[in-house]
Amino acid sequence: MLREVSFGLRRLFGKGAGARAQAALAAVGLSADAETHPAELPASKQRLLALATVLVREPAVLVLDEPTVGLDRRGLEFLHRAVEDSAARGAAVVLVTHDLSYARATAHRVLKLSGGGLQEL
Repeated sequence: MLREVSFGLRRLFGKGAGARAQAALAAVGLSADAETHPAELPASKQRLLALATVLVREPAVLVLDEPTVGLDRRGLEFLHRAVEDSAARGAAVVLVTHDLSYARATAHRVLKLSGGGLQEL
């Protein structure tokens, strides 16, 4: 997994790439699995690994499509913390989800797509 998260980082961040990759894995609770091949992970950890590969780059806009699917309570806690941390550092966070309770608990603004238009909830 460390290799997966580290892909392309050296070009972007130089010598600090390894530490950034380790921090991203820690942020989603996967430090202990750093040497595990992604195919050997359960689906919930694969989703968290995908999140780590995005978080490591600290994007200005974080777009997550159905981020809660397949996550257990612990995974949801890591997801929630990652969303909060991204927003706190100034990133725009967009969640696309059918999990309305998660959206309401997490987002500052909730919109519903209905009939080709958006409605604020």
